[in-house]
Amino acid sequence: MCAAEIDFLNRSAQEKPSNNGTITLSWNNPDSIPVILEQAADMAFSNPVKRYEGTDTGSVISGLPEGTHYFRIYKAGDTTSPGRSANPIKVSVEFFPRDQLFLLLTIGGLVVGGTIGTIIFGYFRTRDSVEGKEEVGA
Repeated sequence: MCAAEIDFLNRSAQEKPSNNGTITLSWNNPDSIPVILEQAADMAFSNPVKRYEGTDTGSVISGLPEGTHYFRIYKAGDTTSPGRSANPIKVSVEFFPRDQLFLLLTIGGLVVGGTIGTIIFGYFRTRDSVEGKEEVGA
């Protein structure tokens, strides 16, 4: 079996961003030969990290930071093909869209500011009212 025959089956991880840093990858390995799954920050795999080595046909990767990650799989010991994997997978991790985050933070800041303002206004209004009644009653 050559490296091109080991290919990712489940490309749904590539189709939509992960919102929690966890992805599930699966691949074809009918002969149960040892394979290596690598992850890199760039498509050239200049500094790959080995995420799995064995005969399984899938892996769950968790704890991925926000950003773009690339995964490739190849037969263990196959150093002859320069790309090692015919079809690497590009996976995006996006915990929360930035524009929505800033909108919610702005709304939250306005609510907190309004609440603090209401408490301070109520304190001074009540204090002046209570002090006025004490002077009249004395």
